Amino acid sequence: MRLNQHDIDVIKAAAADIFGKEAVVRLFGSRVDDAANAANAGNLIPAADVEAKFAAKRLATRRRLENKKEKASSR
Repeated sequence: MRLNQHDIDVIKAAAADIFGKEAVVRLFGSRVDDAANAANAGNLIPAADVEAKFAAKRLATRRRLENKKEKASSR
């Protein structure tokens, strides 16, 4: 594997910071198989995980905005 322990730790920490501690990072291509020739292999975070995380953030933002409107209109 071409990633050293520091690289692995940084990738896991970044995924956890953005998507939460339950985030799963999957490696593919030359990151997994040293015999693979692909130089552009990258990291994969499932789209469903990304969408779920940002759907929750959008909902929370929408609720905060609605609460601000309600407070402003009641003054």
